[in-house]
Amino acid sequence: MRGDIVMQDLRENYNQAEVFTNQQQLDQAKQMARLSLNNIGLGDCHSGNIMFNKTTGRPIQLDFGGTSILKNDRQKASNLSLSVAQGLHAAGLKEEALIFRGTVQDLLYTDPAMALDVAKQGLSRLQKIKAPITPDKYSYATVDNPQDFMSFLGN
Repeated sequence: MRGDIVMQDLRENYNQAEVFTNQQQLDQAKQMARLSLNNIGLGDCHSGNIMFNKTTGRPIQLDFGGTSILKNDRQKASNLSLSVAQGLHAAGLKEEALIFRGTVQDLLYTDPAMALDVAKQGLSRLQKIKAPITPDKYSYATVDNPQDFMSFLGN
C-alpha cells in the first residue's frame, strides 16, 4: 500500500558503503536533487543512512527522521543547488560546482524564483552526466598569450 512504512532487511540486495565512490556520490546527489525538486529536504544524510543496490547501484535512503518540507522557492533552490553542486563535484567538475553554487546563492537574496530556475537548469545538466570524468579526459584551456586566443576566435 502506498505511503505505508515497511521495515525490511535490505542487506540481501543492498550494500552499505563507508566511503562512497565518485559514481555513488554522483548518483546520491542526483537522488537528493530529485527529492528537493519534490519539496522534500532530507536532513540526516550520511553513509550510515544510505545503501546501494547491488545490481543497479542506485542509492536508497534509510532514515527520513530529519525530513522537512521545502515551503518556498528560496528553500527549494538552496537545497537543489547544494545537491547539484555536490553532483558536479563528484563528477569531477569542481570549479563548475563552485561557480554554480555561488551563482544560485547570490540569486537567492535578490530573486528566489530565478535562483530556483537556475538550480533546475543545473539539475538538467547534471542528469546528463552518466559517470564521473577522469583527469585525462578533461582539462581546462590555458592561454599564455590572450592575443593568440583572440586571433583564434577570428577577432
